[in-house]
Amino acid sequence: MTPQRRRPGRPAHGSREKLVAAACDLFAERGFTAASPTMVLDRSGVGHGSLYHYFDGKEALALAAIEQMRADLMAKLGLENSEDRD
Repeated sequence: MTPQRRRPGRPAHGSREKLVAAACDLFAERGFTAASPTMVLDRSGVGHGSLYHYFDGKEALALAAIEQMRADLMAKLGLENSEDRD
């Protein structure tokens, strides 16, 4: 039996999260300038059209990665709702 392939069109579920996770890793390892969109795509394992489906470019992806890293850090510190506290 041949495995079924997804038809072209919408990216697979979880593609955005995979892109952001790969960007977080690569930006931490190599820095923003040295990490290319192709590297992010290769690391994430998603289709090459997915990055531009979710983000306008590398800068928008970097902002999403920064937001994710901030959220992860705040959760580790137990400060998920720190904006609500005064």
